[in-house]
Amino acid sequence: MPAWQGRLSQDERWAVIDYLRTFSYDPTLPEDTLAETVPEVTPTEAGCPSGDTSQSNPFAWDDSNAATAGQIIYTQNCSMCHGVDGSGSLPGAPDFTTAEFNADLHQNAVELFCIVAEGINSMPAWNKTLSVEQMWQVLTYIGTFGN
Repeated sequence: MPAWQGRLSQDERWAVIDYLRTFSYDPTLPEDTLAETVPEVTPTEAGCPSGDTSQSNPFAWDDSNAATAGQIIYTQNCSMCHGVDGSGSLPGAPDFTTAEFNADLHQNAVELFCIVAEGINSMPAWNKTLSVEQMWQVLTYIGTFGN
């Protein structure tokens, strides 16, 4: 595959990626078929990149600057699948707005960081696109949904 960095702007490349992702979801399928084809994501299924098991969120969960930075990244990269409000746009996507998810986020932040970094099931890995700091900013922002 040829490199597109010199041919398309970053916004244009993201637009192509967004377009390609539309092929991964068929809203015309019956609901029971969707439930069978998209398994529920659980943090324990995610592999963690070496060295990241010692990671911890460098931001306080109520750090408004980190949450604001995370909101920008989330809106650009995550909202199409997880919903603008975090309730999950695609079948099988977790609902970030529940108290249960928020408690899991705080208790198992490293596992959820690993899911963001490495991806799981149909969720892509973001460790080649986002920095460690940016991934923690997104998680800090996601932590605001359950409040």
